[in-house]
Amino acid sequence: MSITKADSTDAFVVVDLADAPTAIGVVRCAKKILQDGAVNLARTLTYTYGAFGEKISGASAGINAEGDARDAAVSSFVDEFAPQVNSGALRLTPAKGVTDEDLAAWAESPAALSAEDEARTLGVSTVAAAAAVRELADLTVSVEAGAPGAEAIAAAFNTAGATATVRPLAELLSTASDVVVVGSKAGVLNHDNVVGIGDALVIGSAGLAITARGLAVGKRQGATILPDFVTAAGPALAALGRSDDEIAAAVQALINEVKNHEEGPYLGACYAAERFMATWTEALPFGRPMAA
Repeated sequence: MSITKADSTDAFVVVDLADAPTAIGVVRCAKKILQDGAVNLARTLTYTYGAFGEKISGASAGINAEGDARDAAVSSFVDEFAPQVNSGALRLTPAKGVTDEDLAAWAESPAALSAEDEARTLGVSTVAAAAAVRELADLTVSVEAGAPGAEAIAAAFNTAGATATVRPLAELLSTASDVVVVGSKAGVLNHDNVVGIGDALVIGSAGLAITARGLAVGKRQGATILPDFVTAAGPALAALGRSDDEIAAAVQALINEVKNHEEGPYLGACYAAERFMATWTEALPFGRPMAA
């Protein structure tokens, strides 16, 4: 993993696999963007791309600025990293605190998905993942309020024949459901609260939704915890040009491949991503995409 600090302003770019032909991620701007969080975002994307057979590294950038200093800092960042972006080695889309207009000077800068498209494609990938494990008709689904795409995901499950409800986390954890969808923050499910979901099918609508200890406890109690770097892959795959049907088919195929893995589908998908990465990168990432 490489972390390049900007010379012209207080900013940085994380690239997970330095020998990747291209690295894709987001750039955020705020008073303080933590490098640890950026590293986790990049690692999650690396495993998403690896799981779906793409020779792409995850990336994540942060610009530390606010108020009157914000515009100058963003402009300096854009100017400094223009050579990498315009060569195709780095692709960054705007996220928190950054707009498409801010990055317009980059000739090869892809526009961010609209909020509507991001939510729709999250619905596509989460429902496809669930359908690979269980028949959706008449299943009860609890979707965490505040998780990315929550309303669109609930609507997609309802369209597929399930009965989905958006609930606050505390209510979700105390309501018996066949499927739970979470993702409001990193580690939203942990070893303490995962007991509340019983043996449900657990789907993340964002990366790092469950901690490593939460994964272990959930597995022991009979929960099926799917890899969130796969279940939340809809927007990342859409940004590569894949249609909704192609996203659904790819997610279902991958979950079908790993759902019966002896160490569980989460680690099964990690191993699948690593097998592909080993075919083209000199060194695999150190550390898998799970919250601490």
